[in-house]
Amino acid sequence: MLINNICILGAGTSGLISALILKKSYPELDITIIKSSIVDIVGVGEGSTEHWAEFMRYVGIDVVELIKETDATFKYGIKFDNWNGDKKEYIHGVITEFTQQTTLGYPYLYHKLLVDNVEPLKCVGDYIANSEHYYPFEFSANQFHFDTFKLNEFLQKKCLEAGVSIVEDTITSVETDDNGISKIFGESNSYTSEFYIDCSGFHKVLTKKLNAEWVDCAEFLPVNSAITFPTEFTDDQEIPSYTKATALSAGWVWQIPTQHRFGNGYVYCDKFIDEETAIKEVEELYGQKLNIVKRFKFSAG
Repeated sequence: MLINNICILGAGTSGLISALILKKSYPELDITIIKSSIVDIVGVGEGSTEHWAEFMRYVGIDVVELIKETDATFKYGIKFDNWNGDKKEYIHGVITEFTQQTTLGYPYLYHKLLVDNVEPLKCVGDYIANSEHYYPFEFSANQFHFDTFKLNEFLQKKCLEAGVSIVEDTITSVETDDNGISKIFGESNSYTSEFYIDCSGFHKVLTKKLNAEWVDCAEFLPVNSAITFPTEFTDDQEIPSYTKATALSAGWVWQIPTQHRFGNGYVYCDKFIDEETAIKEVEELYGQKLNIVKRFKFSAG
């Protein structure tokens, strides 16, 4: 049986991307996104992987339009600081000259760099390590950093342009039968669909109603708490061409540059540090009092 309509619960990045890809793949499909007015997006600053460029090409998003409307900056990789406890830094992503197999055997050169314990930053291009941003544009437009809220507005606009319906409502209950979800009820209306996609994030509004088994991975991924905070650029600061990830005592801090500010957060495990101490630790790292915007708990699984 062919599916004629799909309901997507949640208008965060995952919900909007799902809608755009499905609408591009099946233009005749009737797609409705239910967006809650009281459940906000996490909004901690966002960085993409290289697959983002493929998504943009597939659904027809223009690079220049994206950069202008989402305060996007180029991302060449992730810079890891002190993850071995040795204060050293490396950028995930080694230049092609060291890794590409050729008749000259360049991978052997890469092996030699490892054996000789060459400084990790020597294995990436200067344009990355020094944020010089001079590499040809077509090679730069693979990964980006975004202002999360502006990205959300941009993707909502693209959904509406593609013919996706966005309804504002907050789901209050979910009705199931032997075939799964039969109906969902909101504060303003009720909704039925032939297929549902749960993009409600931590809330798992639909998934938890289906008694889906939760496989806990805390043994391997122990971080379970996060605090987020914005910081401003200093007058003499260049926009970094990477996400920065700094290891601390009980987790790691991310720093994502947009065109006008940084989005930051500390992800940690509350078995080893409490929130008050975590805030003190990250304020010592930044050397300033920080405005903690959000706090949340989560579980890995």
